[in-house]
Amino acid sequence: TLFFVAPHLIKIFYTEEFYDAILVLKISSISIFLIALSQVYGTNYLIVKGYTRKLRNITFFYSILGFLISFPLVSTYSYIGANITLVVIQFLIGITVMFQALKIEKNISK
Repeated sequence: TLFFVAPHLIKIFYTEEFYDAILVLKISSISIFLIALSQVYGTNYLIVKGYTRKLRNITFFYSILGFLISFPLVSTYSYIGANITLVVIQFLIGITVMFQALKIEKNISK
């Protein structure tokens, strides 16, 4: 819902000079779901089950990847590129952590 109300929120609370923030807020709103995904399967599953090292490695790998892809995106798209980098990396972490947790759960169930 934040995605859809972003234009209204920015227009209510800020002046016209901040209207560019509408796109940033829309892109950032996607990350709410991705952070929840990462927290549920990462912090609340992998850590509890003792897979802290696996979670650390996933996070470290995607942090480095994010650092590397941020240069071309930020230089080309400025703050929008930084926002896109953040959402893409959160997506990759969330999906990877989810699949790792499901894989572990499947192996435990056998």
